[in-house]
Amino acid sequence: MGYGLYLNFEKVSMEVIENNIKEMTENNLFTYDEDVPDETYEKTFIKNLYHGSIAIIFIVNLFETAINTILTKRIGYTEEEKLKMNTFSKIELICLSRKKDFAIINGNNKTQIMKKAIKLRNDITHYKTNILGGGTFITSTAAIPFGKTKEPMAEEFTKQKMQEYYENTIKLLELICQTCGYRLNNNCRIIDCDGRDDEYEYILE
Repeated sequence: MGYGLYLNFEKVSMEVIENNIKEMTENNLFTYDEDVPDETYEKTFIKNLYHGSIAIIFIVNLFETAINTILTKRIGYTEEEKLKMNTFSKIELICLSRKKDFAIINGNNKTQIMKKAIKLRNDITHYKTNILGGGTFITSTAAIPFGKTKEPMAEEFTKQKMQEYYENTIKLLELICQTCGYRLNNNCRIIDCDGRDDEYEYILE
């Protein structure tokens, strides 16, 4: 009998997220110091913007991939119209299939934080315009132009904020799994084999 191979892309996302958060700093807000060149401040923010953008994209990717894993592998839905649904409609469908109350998940504060992370990801991937305003410095209140996220970039793109988004995503996935009778398996490999043991996928029953 042949063995099956499985791609756990959640593990790829987690590695990308953790590697990029490590490269970030805690603060983009500086008090002007005439002994420090202006470009030092700008480079710090750009570095956080760079690594934070990668992190937030893969934070949402982690969440959406895990939900799709539940939908297809645990529930068994592979119809294209269901796979095209938005992520929270998929979660509602999962709850319906498991005869669980979607309100337990949808009404939780972790879900609201996740929706905020998705907005930030969307603002980056569906970028509209580059106008930040006038002046010599980027102000502490500058947000992504025309973005759904109204929070300042200086606050969103910090190590602490990205770590909070990441930890919230794991906690929300744990809540969804606990509610619907599944569990997260952090011991699986990126590419795993069902010949090794039974725990070869990221989401298990």
